[in-house]
Amino acid sequence: MKVPLISYENQENPKVFSYVVEVPFTPLDLDIGRLLKELGWNPELDRFRIWNILPITRRIRRHYPYVIIRKADVEGDVMLHCRIDFNHHPHQSKCDEECAWLAISTLCNDDEYPDKFLSLFVDLPPSFHSQEELRVVQREWSSDRSLIEGFRGSLLGARGEKPPEMTPSEEVKIMIMNAKASYFERRRRESEDKK
Repeated sequence: MKVPLISYENQENPKVFSYVVEVPFTPLDLDIGRLLKELGWNPELDRFRIWNILPITRRIRRHYPYVIIRKADVEGDVMLHCRIDFNHHPHQSKCDEECAWLAISTLCNDDEYPDKFLSLFVDLPPSFHSQEELRVVQREWSSDRSLIEGFRGSLLGARGEKPPEMTPSEEVKIMIMNAKASYFERRRRESEDKK
């Protein structure tokens, strides 16, 4: 099944395909050669971003590093938004064989494209991990508003547009406020040190 991308742009409320897997091995490799050959790469639309949200509030007590990959296929009318989270289970002090330190979450308007995309992370030397080793957490069409809005925001970002009516969550507002306060405090200390 595939939902036309125009459905997300027109503020309709279509479902989005959510495919989440835990990765119980490390390192996680990405076959960039196959990505370029099989799916292509459009520098105007596609993105590979590395994020690290710092622990700047009392509510966020650890770093949140993650990778975002946005892959758009205009001709195929498909877009995939992928987030790779590290330290997926930070509450575990010990990691046994069942522990997954990585999670790959994809949102897509097509329920077949994520399988093709996830295949880029497996069957690579020297470990040759298989796609069957990825533990499926979720694989379904979702009408969760936050997932749809996240996908819509990524789609509009690919088109160079700002998502309409997008207001930051309270947590993001607090992070921005704390970052600004930290910046001004650091500037104040630097000016005092110069005196």
